[in-house]
Amino acid sequence: RTFGPDGQSRRKEPVMADEMDINPETVEKLAQGTATLQEALEIDEADVYEIASIGFNCYENNKLDDAQTIFEGLAALNPSDSNAFTMLGSISQLKGDNEKAVEHYAKALELNDDDIAADTNRGEILLTMGKLEEAGADFSRAIELDPEGEDRSANRARALVVVTSEILNEVKRAHDAGELEGV
Repeated sequence: RTFGPDGQSRRKEPVMADEMDINPETVEKLAQGTATLQEALEIDEADVYEIASIGFNCYENNKLDDAQTIFEGLAALNPSDSNAFTMLGSISQLKGDNEKAVEHYAKALELNDDDIAADTNRGEILLTMGKLEEAGADFSRAIELDPEGEDRSANRARALVVVTSEILNEVKRAHDAGELEGV
């Protein structure tokens, strides 16, 4: 992105692959894993943000395949972008691929252990899988990261903890009262 004399943003013309000039040092850094594709292609954060916004718009409009393609591209551009992996987890979760969603959330948390949405969403999946301790750990972490109760995902974690606790207490009560056979 460039800016004209009036301060208005001007879009750069797209660069064709055969017109790109990547120096040998950058190629070596890519090969060694010390540079990202985003750095090699000189794609700035503003453009990444714009691309992510388009992907999120697709996600919100249930164009999950388009959103997935965009966020896979962003993850390829910068494999240390935790937000791309959180979004890939959310997309996989909506598509019903919980195993892949858990993998993406785990990667997002590996890159950024303060990702409240990844903790909450992974916890929700683990809860549905009956992995109560793991889910509880994710929910606890999300809640711990938001002591003021301002984050929507952390508040969802709080609600899931309360509801799960109420359900478990009711099941225990019914079991103790002999209302459940074989449980």
